[in-house]
Amino acid sequence: MYCQHLAGSSNVLNDPLLFIGVQNENDSIPTGTYKRTNDEKKHFYQGIIDSLKQKEDLKNLANTYIRMVVAAKDELGYPAADSLLHEALKINEQLGTPQAIMQTYNELFFLSFNTGNSKQAFNYAKEALKIAEEHQYQKSAAIIYSNISLMYIKQGDYEKANEYNFKALRVFQEIEDTLQMARGKLSIGLVYIMLKDFDKALQNIEQARDDFIEIGDEKGYSISLTNIGLIYIHLKDFKLALRHFFEAVQIDEQNNDSYGISSNYTNIGEAYYQLGNLEKASQYLNQALGIYQKTGDKSGLASVFLKLSRILADRGELHQAINYCKQSIAIFDQTNEPASKKDALAQLAFIYQKLGNYQLALRTFREATELKDSLFDIDKAAKISMIEEKYINERLTNENLNLRFSNDIQQLKIGGQKTLNRTYLIALIILGLAMVIIIIQQRKKNIAYKFITRKNLEMMKKEQELKNTREKMDMLSQNDRKASMIAPDEKDAIMIRLDKLLDEDKIFTRSDLTIEKLAHRLSTNRTYLSQIINEMYGKSYSNLINEYRVKEAMKLLSDPEIGARYSIDAIAKDSGFNSISNFNIVFKKFSGVPPSVFIKNMDYQAVTPSVNTLKFTNL
Repeated sequence: MYCQHLAGSSNVLNDPLLFIGVQNENDSIPTGTYKRTNDEKKHFYQGIIDSLKQKEDLKNLANTYIRMVVAAKDELGYPAADSLLHEALKINEQLGTPQAIMQTYNELFFLSFNTGNSKQAFNYAKEALKIAEEHQYQKSAAIIYSNISLMYIKQGDYEKANEYNFKALRVFQEIEDTLQMARGKLSIGLVYIMLKDFDKALQNIEQARDDFIEIGDEKGYSISLTNIGLIYIHLKDFKLALRHFFEAVQIDEQNNDSYGISSNYTNIGEAYYQLGNLEKASQYLNQALGIYQKTGDKSGLASVFLKLSRILADRGELHQAINYCKQSIAIFDQTNEPASKKDALAQLAFIYQKLGNYQLALRTFREATELKDSLFDIDKAAKISMIEEKYINERLTNENLNLRFSNDIQQLKIGGQKTLNRTYLIALIILGLAMVIIIIQQRKKNIAYKFITRKNLEMMKKEQELKNTREKMDMLSQNDRKASMIAPDEKDAIMIRLDKLLDEDKIFTRSDLTIEKLAHRLSTNRTYLSQIINEMYGKSYSNLINEYRVKEAMKLLSDPEIGARYSIDAIAKDSGFNSISNFNIVFKKFSGVPPSVFIKNMDYQAVTPSVNTLKFTNL
């Protein structure tokens, strides 16, 4: 069974759904009932089950339960399909056949993954992997590695995703399995889509597409088309994206593949939305919604709710848009998709802002930003770009070692001076290879630094949007205070004064600032202020102040005039740091790179504030 599925998008306004192929060794289980009606399928299988129970043929009974799920999972629904697979698991455990147990766990994984039950899917994949590794089922283990990588993509952990992708790819290349290598390249391409490295994404996915064409795998070809379409969505060539989506959905409709159809309808809706055709966007999204409701696909439902929320917001139907957006957030919580939840929170903040409820907009935006911060791990960002290079380096090293050992054996036969000369030559080759690897690693490290710096600059742009929102919120608060004699809540009053001290007065630039001094300025005590900061910002006082100082330093360093005129030491002091050594440590902790590397890798154009403050993008 080679199922297609979706992963959450990484950008609420620009990213459609990823299209993922989950895999199994039993990709084509012959059911013999593909063209039967639902009633005929039930009658057919019930007759087989009754016969097998009478014969006490437990092995084939378990296989029949699995075949029923494969042939009619949409008609059965999730609870019935899950129940049948657990019956099969119970029988296989009773029989003590590890391969059958592993394959049943795989089927449970597919079912859970395709219906958005991510936590359960993860547990099933781990159980299957445990058996595969214990019994040295090499190919099975590699396939499970690929499937686990898809889980990490959904969770936004792209470092782990690529780690498992390349683990799988190593095995598939060893056993020369073209089909599985193509699937591995496809999955690697998905990671690069999420990282917005579209050149590498297109390179991997087009290679996968060509491999699928060569071996005649329609399912893989369809998935490749969809993901190439997603790349064109990112590149804003929406018409070319639609061409790929329509070709893919035509294949899926011929194969009666509900997951593929719903995925492509969702992406077609996204493309029409980007083209400004809200009517067609709604039409395709609602068709996808109907399929997701039928199949019980939670992730798909949440994604469509979020996209419909955007359309409703654009039409001015804001309260209905809020309802859809909140539904998507609740489901993304259930399916453990923090990246998609972050996008939904950003959309909800945008709707609140459009309604003029700046207080709620600010709180929701903060929640989205905090979630983004937890997802964007600087160390992981640097490691992602190294994983592929490590894989390439291992191949180069292994090939070179094979050459060396082959030459050594030959030289033993020849002997004498020739052996010595060849040994020197091999040593020189190894030394040269090591130098090449070091140069490549350094280049990759520089790419990682550019990636990290760009992310920091993007966050600065969001700070500008947040400042605009706060200004509107303050104006509204002032009007409310004039209109009412009721005093605001003490905590809210302290938060308003704290925001003013940080954003307007820039009190954090005082190097002698302590929590006691700040509490005194806010007319409160140290303990209460610490509690408020922990609750509202989710961090300690020192982390909050240092974060503001680093952002101020990045703002000054990224200004072409200030950055060129003043030294790093002067900018550090102006940002509130009392020593250059402390500045270097704190700056690297919060930005991921030293100040000198930040300056070297920054693009001044990237820090120009966005003129569009009506939409929260790239959160």
